[in-house]
Amino acid sequence: MIADSPYALNNSLRLQSAPDVTKFDTELPLSNQKVPRKRSKLALDALNLPGLETYSIRMPTTRLSDVAATTPKSLRRQLKCFLRTHLCNTFHLPIWPSILINGPPFCGKTLLLEAVCGTLGAKLMTVSIGTVPANMRAWIDIFTLAKNNTPCVLHLDDIEGMEKHTTPAGTFRITCLLKSQLLRDLIGSGVAVVGETRSLLASLPQSVVDLFTQRMTFGMLSEEYRLGIFKQYLLDDVGDEFVISTSPQSDRMQLSEGLTCLELARRTPGYEAGDIIRLIGQLHMSGTLKLADGEMQAVDSDMEESDKVEPSARRPSFAFDPDALMSDESMDSKGVSSNSIVITRALVDEALSLVVPAVKNTAEFVTIPDVNWTDVGGLDSTKTQLYNRFMLLVDDWKRAQALGRRSGGVLLEGPPGCGKTLVAKALSNQAGLNFLSVKGPEVLNKFQGESERRVREIFERARACQPCLIFFDEIDAICPKRDSDESTGSRVSLVNQLLVELDGVDKHRSARVFVVGATNRKDMIDPAVLRPGRLGLHLVINPPQTPNERLAVLNACTRGATVPRIEGGITSLDELAKDPRTENMSGADLDNVLELAKQNAQLDRQDFISRTHLFAALAELCNSS
Repeated sequence: MIADSPYALNNSLRLQSAPDVTKFDTELPLSNQKVPRKRSKLALDALNLPGLETYSIRMPTTRLSDVAATTPKSLRRQLKCFLRTHLCNTFHLPIWPSILINGPPFCGKTLLLEAVCGTLGAKLMTVSIGTVPANMRAWIDIFTLAKNNTPCVLHLDDIEGMEKHTTPAGTFRITCLLKSQLLRDLIGSGVAVVGETRSLLASLPQSVVDLFTQRMTFGMLSEEYRLGIFKQYLLDDVGDEFVISTSPQSDRMQLSEGLTCLELARRTPGYEAGDIIRLIGQLHMSGTLKLADGEMQAVDSDMEESDKVEPSARRPSFAFDPDALMSDESMDSKGVSSNSIVITRALVDEALSLVVPAVKNTAEFVTIPDVNWTDVGGLDSTKTQLYNRFMLLVDDWKRAQALGRRSGGVLLEGPPGCGKTLVAKALSNQAGLNFLSVKGPEVLNKFQGESERRVREIFERARACQPCLIFFDEIDAICPKRDSDESTGSRVSLVNQLLVELDGVDKHRSARVFVVGATNRKDMIDPAVLRPGRLGLHLVINPPQTPNERLAVLNACTRGATVPRIEGGITSLDELAKDPRTENMSGADLDNVLELAKQNAQLDRQDFISRTHLFAALAELCNSS
C-alpha cells in the first residue's frame, strides 16, 4: 500500500532523475572537486538560459553591388571601411569595434550589413535583443561564441529593446559589463559589433548610445535611388536605355499609358526601399489579377457563344471552375511572367492607396509636398523674399558657404486661413527640400523632459534627411514668453531647448536644415526666438486686399477656371473678386465660396459651376456669417 502511494512514486522519480554527482567527482582532479564543471553546467541550465544554438552564424551571399541602387554611396563606404579595419586587424588603437546604425523601418539597414559582410567574407551572427535573457552570463556566452568564429560581425538587432527588456538596474549592469570587459576584449580579435535601431538616437538611453564608438544614420531615400529601384522591376512606356539592374528586360513589368519610372519616383517621396518593394509587389499582384479577370471574361464570352449553338451541335461540356484560372495549369507551372503584366495608371493609383510608408503615421515622416508656387495665389513680395532667403542657398550652396551665409529661419505671421502652411509647402517643393511638418501642440508632453527630447528628435531627423525644411505650425505653443504668467518651469526648459537647436542649425553650416515657423499670435512668442540668426526674418501674410489679389487666389484654386470648369471662365471669377462682399475675405474664405458653389452645382446635377452657383454660394456664406 505504501509503495503504491503517489508520494512513494514521486520519490522514486526524483531518485531516477537525480544526477550521479559521485561519478563526476571521481572523474575530476582533486583541485576541481569543490566546484565540478558538470555541476556548473547544471546550474546554468537551472537558470533557463537558451542554448547557444539559438543564435545562428551564417555567411551572407548578398554583395554590395546588389544594394548599389538602393543605398547611398557614403553609407556603403562608411560601413565597409569600419568593418574591414576591425575585422582585418589593421587598426591598433584601443577603440571598441562597435558601430550603431539607426534609420526608419524598411530603409535597408540589415540588407546593407549583409552586403558588406558578404563582400568582405565575414560571418554574420544576428542576435535580437528581445531574445537575450536579462542576465550577464548570457551576454558573455554570446560574445564568446562570436570570438570563436572569427572573422565575425555580431549584429545586435533592436538595440532599443535593451532598455525595455530589463529593469533600469539590469540595463545598467549589462552596459557596465559591456564597457568594462566584453567590448574591450574584442579589440584586435577580428570581431566587430553592429547595433541596429529604428529609434532616433535622442530617444535612446545615453548609456546605450555610449556603447558604440561610431554612428551611422539612414536618411530619407532620395528620388535618384527611388528611381533606381523602380528601374530594376519596371520598364518605361517610352524607350529608355538607362538600366541599373543586370536582370534582362524580359523580367520587368511593362508600364503603359505614358507612365515612366521617373514619374513613379516623384510620386513616392517618403517611401523607403522596403516600402517601394512592397509597392512593386502590390503592382505585380494587381496585374496578375487583371490578367486572370481577362481570362475569366474570355471564358464567359465563349460560354455565351456556345449557348447560341444548337444543342445537337454543341461540344461536350465540362464543369466550370473559376478557381482553376488561378491554378498552375492555367497560368503556367512557374506563374505569370513579369513581362506579360501591363501596369496602368489605375493600378498605380490603387497600389499607392494600399501601400503607405511605414513611418507615414509617425511624427518623423518626411516627404516633399505636391504643392508649387502656381497653387499660391498672389503674395508676390513674400515669394521674392523667400527666394532670396532659401532658394539662393539651395541652388548655389557652395558660393553661399564661401560667403559664410547663415541659413537662419523665417516666421510667417498672419490671421488664420491666409496660406501660411501652403506657402511653406510650396517653398519646400520649389527648393527641392524635404519637408518635416510639426504641429506645435504635438510637441508638448506632460512628463518631465519628454517635450525637450521631442525637440531634439525633430532636429536629429531633419539633419538625417538634409536638405530639409522644418515647419513649426502654431509655434507660439512651444516657445511662449519666459517671463509671462503662463510659462511654467517645463515650458521654460522647452524654450531653452528650442533655442539650443536653432543655434545648432547655424553652427553646423554644412548641414542644410532650414526652419520656418507659422503663428497668428506673434506677441506670445519669446523675443529670444525672434532675434536675427534664429527666426530673424518676419513675413506678414495678410488676406488679399485688392480685387486683383483675390482674383489670383480664385485662379489658383480653380487652376484657371478649368478644375472645376466655370461658366464664363476668368470673367466670372473677376466679377466675384470685384464683389464688395468678398472684401476682407481670406484665401480659405474664398475657397469655401467655391466649395459651396460646387455643392450647388452637384445638387442641380451639373458638371460645371455657373455664375448663379457662384453668387448664390457667396450670398449663403455672407448670410451665415
